[in-house]
Amino acid sequence: MKNKPANLLFLVVFLSCCGFGCINLKHVNDFATTAHKGFEGFATLPVNFQQLCLDKCKELDIKNNKLNSSACDCDAARKADSVDYLFYKTVDAYLDGLDKLSADELTSYKFDALTTQLTGDEMGVAKVSPEQAGAYAKLAGIITKAVTDGYRRKMLRQYIGEANAPLKIVLHYLQLNVAGNLAIVLNANKGRLESDYFSLVKNSSDNTYQQRQIIETFYKLKATMDNESGELKAYGRLLQVIADGHQKLLDNAGKLDKAGLIDLISQYTSNIKDICTQIQILKK
Repeated sequence: MKNKPANLLFLVVFLSCCGFGCINLKHVNDFATTAHKGFEGFATLPVNFQQLCLDKCKELDIKNNKLNSSACDCDAARKADSVDYLFYKTVDAYLDGLDKLSADELTSYKFDALTTQLTGDEMGVAKVSPEQAGAYAKLAGIITKAVTDGYRRKMLRQYIGEANAPLKIVLHYLQLNVAGNLAIVLNANKGRLESDYFSLVKNSSDNTYQQRQIIETFYKLKATMDNESGELKAYGRLLQVIADGHQKLLDNAGKLDKAGLIDLISQYTSNIKDICTQIQILKK
């Protein structure tokens, strides 16, 4: 009977490990924390569809030497931005949940941004497919369940498993819209700007000083737009790394504490940090 307290202690520890996953999840938490922080860079992206639409109108006014004369209908661009924001808030809430669950903390959210319903209709300059709308709704539902069911670390594998498919779809949508569609609109604006400044130089009456000023102004604007384009593309790469890293977590859900997975996930974490550093350099 002398060993009874020790046996009881062993039983308690054993049951705790079985129920709550008595494993080292620091590498999972590091990935979740880094991914969450990097993903929130969406809020500080240099441009959006509505801004680029307004910039285009402004450039047309300048070109035509007129004030507020262009019919500037940016409603489609505004709608596209609103869809991007809804998708962003949903993924942001999920990554925040992954961060907290891997640290064995409670999750709690305000769901204002997650209650909006989407349909597979044309949303401004962005088209939301039924699959993408369904993924948004499913991911929002998983987050709600994580709160109402009181998820803890013991449910982390299920949380990752249920979220992976819709998460990949939503991340891919944002990647195409930011690094693809938004970057294309930005480059189109840059092309128009270059054409306009070329005309200004050509029509500057052989005034060398005036030409020099025009050229210097153009290259400053071009450098800014080049950095903005680079930032959009870098953010697109960051979204892909988050999706790939999350897939690896799912593929290895039964061995989250194994040394091989720790090294692998740590590499994804490092890659995200590197891209975040690149983005910060482009912002300067």
